[in-house]
Amino acid sequence: MNPRRKAVRNVVLFAVVVLAAGWLGRILDDASGAEDGAGIGQLVWIISPIATAVVLRSWGGDGWGGAGLRPRFRGNGRWYAVSMLFYPVILAITAGVGLQLDEFVVDGGGGFPVGAFATAFFVSLVPVLVTSIAEEFGWRGYLVPRLDAIGLRRWANHLVVGLIWGAWHIPYVAVFWDFTDESLATLVPRLLVGTLLAAVIYGEIRMATGSVWPAVLMHGMGNAFVGALLADEVLEVDSSTPVVFGPGADGLVVIAATALGAWAVVVAVRRQNHDRESAVSHRPEIKGAAPRYRR
Repeated sequence: MNPRRKAVRNVVLFAVVVLAAGWLGRILDDASGAEDGAGIGQLVWIISPIATAVVLRSWGGDGWGGAGLRPRFRGNGRWYAVSMLFYPVILAITAGVGLQLDEFVVDGGGGFPVGAFATAFFVSLVPVLVTSIAEEFGWRGYLVPRLDAIGLRRWANHLVVGLIWGAWHIPYVAVFWDFTDESLATLVPRLLVGTLLAAVIYGEIRMATGSVWPAVLMHGMGNAFVGALLADEVLEVDSSTPVVFGPGADGLVVIAATALGAWAVVVAVRRQNHDRESAVSHRPEIKGAAPRYRR
């Protein structure tokens, strides 16, 4: 089979399998009566990106080139810093302003419970990083480089990844967005916008570093921070439809901050690429440089 046709076939297979896995997971959890969807079905859903990527790379003909498994710390310190701090900063701002406007309330009253928040954050961080590996080895470890391999330019790449990533969450929205009573008809479109914008940040950093690990770090930090904010004895969302200050990717404040972050990252990556191309014009090779992606 023509290599490009094989790559297209495998990308389609990846999308179909991971999207179907979410709905299969919900069916399994509903059939078993799993509380809050936390059953074998959720495990099927969570591992579907990495499992499908491993199968296609190992036995589907994609190989392991471009998987981004090396951390590539050298020269990428600022991108690791951005990945570590992006979500904590925008979520802290969202929660702080939301508290002032009574969109959030402290569970049990009083001042912000720093100790309870820190405990919830650090207890959840390692498990959340593990689940982030399961996701990101699929999204940024497989899908981003394989879409590049079939010739998609970077903006089309971000669009496709963002849509698949967002749609993958839909079967479990009711489980993880249990703090809202909003209809899925209005929540899901905002969720897709949020994941599309986030896909730009994740994707640009993935392309700039040549590594999947900044995406794992960013994803894990974001999920751990949200989970800690909404943990018992920390904060409660004081609204049945937290459209503006919702802490998920669908909240309008988070969407606005993500859009601003995407713009800043795109500008910074373009500047970095320009500097690297200038260096390449003077030297035949830069050892350890990230692979080039289509503009």
